[in-house]
Amino acid sequence: MTNEILKLMSDQLVLCPKCGADGRFEIVEPTTAVNIKQIRTVCTGCGHASTNLFNNKSNALRLLDDWMRGESQWRVEPTDARLTILSFGAGQDSTTLLYLYAYSEEFRQKYAPGRFKVVMSDVGNEHPQTLDHIKYIEGFCKKKGIDFTFLTPDMGFHSPKWQSLKGQYRLNNTVGSKAFMKTCTDRLKLQPIYGYLDHWLGQEYGLKSGRKNAFKEFAEQYGKIDMLIGIAAGEEKRCANAGSDPKKWRAASVRTVYPLVEMGLDRQGCHEVIKGFSHEIPMPSNCMICPFLSEQELVYLHRFHNEDYQEWVELEANKIKKFADKGDQNFGVWGKKLLPQVLAESLKKYGDWTDAMLMDYKMSHGHCVMSTY
Repeated sequence: MTNEILKLMSDQLVLCPKCGADGRFEIVEPTTAVNIKQIRTVCTGCGHASTNLFNNKSNALRLLDDWMRGESQWRVEPTDARLTILSFGAGQDSTTLLYLYAYSEEFRQKYAPGRFKVVMSDVGNEHPQTLDHIKYIEGFCKKKGIDFTFLTPDMGFHSPKWQSLKGQYRLNNTVGSKAFMKTCTDRLKLQPIYGYLDHWLGQEYGLKSGRKNAFKEFAEQYGKIDMLIGIAAGEEKRCANAGSDPKKWRAASVRTVYPLVEMGLDRQGCHEVIKGFSHEIPMPSNCMICPFLSEQELVYLHRFHNEDYQEWVELEANKIKKFADKGDQNFGVWGKKLLPQVLAESLKKYGDWTDAMLMDYKMSHGHCVMSTY
């Protein structure tokens, strides 16, 4: 009976209550052979979504009966129960994955056959070109009917002490350094993303959220969540070792997947894929004042974003002053050499590079190479 109703509804043209446009709607939420636990429909025009939760099949069938009588505005059809999340950084690698999902049926069947969601966390220190790309991607996903969420601090998933990179530095009079353990990726990307997803899973699937309980319950009911990570072939050292995740909840509920590595797509290969889909190649995504910048990138920052460079010098000076009692263990961004000295040395090597040469270098370097996922 259920399948018959679903089949009857599959070809309906309906009216979206938000944008008012006629168009087809599709279910993007899982169903099971025993119960229809949830029906979530998304407008392929404006992206408006509606979610209905059910404790049993009879309640779900009651709503489907409304469809048959023409009393509902939504179309329903069953889909795969698997959930795939793309951890989006707005750089070249994760953008390649998004375009592959949007345009390649073969990619979707292999890496995201069920529900698909894209999530990015704001670190508060992206390049202007990256911010422009994020806006472009938001429009692209809306047009393609792809669920995209950009987490900003006001949404409540960033910790109070890590609202942004510069904000954390100013709050504690500290600065990132090549000499220190890297924590910014975890605090500004991973923690907000997983905190949000725990909340989202609770809301979308009727699970108990908090302390990552929704991840555990989802995995028990539907299987592990596939987390797609944009790391290109040739960068395998950045891939986290399978089975080594110290977070037990994550090891039990999330399977990390590296499609670009599996497909043998290196950075140049990603460029070709993006161009092949007739899109512009975005700038590699990393923080403007990342301590792991190269000397060439430091010259780029000084030339094109001098205000940010000067602020970085100020942040470093505040840190050095605060920890003056540490003596020769009081490290700056580059270690014992402070930024003005490093810049002076870098300018001797690369100061004669043209703007075009620096931009070409920046477009092929600069992603967050010191993080593992």
